[in-house]
Amino acid sequence: MSKTNKNSLYVLIDKSKLGKRFFKKEKNIFTLNKYILNKFERKKINHYFPNPIIVSSNAESLLLKTNKAKNLLIDNLKKFKVVNQVKDFDELLDPFLEIKISRFFYMQEIIPDFEYYILIKKNKWIKYSKKIDLLIAIDYLYSDNKTRKLSYIDRYSEIRGNLFFNSVLYFQSFLLKNLLFKNRKEVYLISDSKVYFLDYLKSKFISEGKSIIYFCSSNSYIRIIKLIFEQLIKLIFWKEFKEVGFFLLPVSKNYNFNFISNVNSTLLDERFYNYLIKQIYSNLSTTFNFTLYLEKIFRSSKIKKSFFHSVRFPDLFSLSRVLSQKNKNVYLISHGSQTTQKNGQANLLASKSIGIGLAFSKEKKIGLLSQSHFCDDYLDSLDKKYSKINFINNKKASTKKEINIKKRNKRTQILYVGTVKELGARRYYYESSPEFFGSIFEIYKKISKYKNIFELIVRIRDVPNEINVEILNNAFEDLKDFITLRNDTSLDKEIENCDCMISYSSTVLEEGLENKKPVMCYGLPEYNHLINYENIKKQKTQRIHFKKNNLQLIEDCLQKKFIYKNLPPRNLDNIY
Repeated sequence: MSKTNKNSLYVLIDKSKLGKRFFKKEKNIFTLNKYILNKFERKKINHYFPNPIIVSSNAESLLLKTNKAKNLLIDNLKKFKVVNQVKDFDELLDPFLEIKISRFFYMQEIIPDFEYYILIKKNKWIKYSKKIDLLIAIDYLYSDNKTRKLSYIDRYSEIRGNLFFNSVLYFQSFLLKNLLFKNRKEVYLISDSKVYFLDYLKSKFISEGKSIIYFCSSNSYIRIIKLIFEQLIKLIFWKEFKEVGFFLLPVSKNYNFNFISNVNSTLLDERFYNYLIKQIYSNLSTTFNFTLYLEKIFRSSKIKKSFFHSVRFPDLFSLSRVLSQKNKNVYLISHGSQTTQKNGQANLLASKSIGIGLAFSKEKKIGLLSQSHFCDDYLDSLDKKYSKINFINNKKASTKKEINIKKRNKRTQILYVGTVKELGARRYYYESSPEFFGSIFEIYKKISKYKNIFELIVRIRDVPNEINVEILNNAFEDLKDFITLRNDTSLDKEIENCDCMISYSSTVLEEGLENKKPVMCYGLPEYNHLINYENIKKQKTQRIHFKKNNLQLIEDCLQKKFIYKNLPPRNLDNIY
């Protein structure tokens, strides 16, 4: 190898534009997990990737470190009165900073030290002599909204308003105000048209003769133009509409939040800190702009009730606040598995981070609706007022055509559902991609000797640059006697078909229990999402579709307990 190659690390984020020739010469290559590269690509290179055991053992300390840095930054910002232009700005920034800072600390830890770094994404190669410059460049790949293929977290990290945005927002404001004024039916607003339980609520309310207005988070030009066209057609030709969507886009108008460049931090690298401050500025400015825009639209609003699955980040944060100032019928419905965590600082921080903006809010005018015993207990532990509703997370608006699962064999089917956060975000209470693969291999090592008894069905959504069908096949191609990868059926169908479920901290844990399936929390980090419910025993009348000793065998092998749906009935306040 040349001297440059010996001292250089190729950091491979996206290999889609790389040919086989790249891997034929010996070089140092880093990937976000081992299985991004196949056996051929790994053969001649020096491959660096995160060790899942080391990563998981450091997860708790990184959560504590992230929380300390996040809180110090927020406390420093509180000193400036101008920040109060955005009410509850600390709640707005908390999830954003949790994700950004945890990603930074994770990447700083897993990328080895070299003299030079060459960042590769598709056909772009950029050389860096300092690791901090590399880390900022990687984060910017996920934050640059010029690509328009952003995670929800990074969507408002950079203000890029333009004439098109300003024009369509102005036109939409005119259309929506007239649509709401013209409509005679009760209007219900929902925070999305499809995610979680909202497709069910939309269908239900429309069937009851109500009009639905929903927020569309897409920033696709095609989708935006389509929504404007639908608004125009409905305004011209319909006196009353069944449903109509609307969008929010950042505008170029900024506000004076430049003062925050004077805030200092001793826990973050100065270069990353200055980079992060610009994104905080963008989030605050965008939130302020959204608030002004939405107040004009809903000033004389006819919105009867509003339902949110989240009140996080500038768009839904602004929308929920504006509507809650107009009337009291604004509700946040819990949709994750928010649980009480009584032991240890890291567990308490984890439960708060999962719950903020998803199960509770500082805005007292937003009503909290709890779907489950777990969320009831969690909100009780915070001394929050809330209403109990029926479990609607697994209700569907309509039955879609399903691809039939092959006829069951005699083996007990274990459904494993993974929830991985990109770039190792939200340490400890969610898995990184190497931890996910490590967890599956641990299950295989401990249970595969009983592969004539068990089959492990693995379901996980794609994670950009870290998990897709090709990467999963690279990892599990030699384990298909025990592991089955399947995404050609709905998750509901998989839950119905399986005998028991394993996950780390996915929302499907509650869905599994509602479907009377035994569920288990299992993963490499020490966080246990349902630890306070492990002593719940199976009712004598509760049926399971496999022999009891099979269930016990899984517990013995993994040294974890299954949780059963064996809790007293809830006295509901509302039924949806």
